[in-house]
Amino acid sequence: MKKLMLFTPLIAVAMMTSVPMSSLAEKTAETNTAASNVKVDQNSLGYRNGVEAYQLDKLAGRDIGAKTSHLYKNPPVKAGLERDDYRAQFTAGYNTAMAAAQAN
Repeated sequence: MKKLMLFTPLIAVAMMTSVPMSSLAEKTAETNTAASNVKVDQNSLGYRNGVEAYQLDKLAGRDIGAKTSHLYKNPPVKAGLERDDYRAQFTAGYNTAMAAAQAN
């Protein structure tokens, strides 16, 4: 009986310390997922902005070209790889919209 009374607090301590570790692992997994979703959203944002920029340029009678667009020159993302990814997706969206308009 004395041995059981000695181990009970140890088991309780072990159980209490395992809970924060598992919640920390869950929080880290959620953060990693959120970070990857942000990158996907930025890429799709660039593509959508490229399509819309072509449509607006066409309607306004401006020069047609992805690199002359305001959003290509001043992307709404941070500098570095994010900016390069955004511009690549923007150009792809712009060119896709232009090709679709020429096909019609």
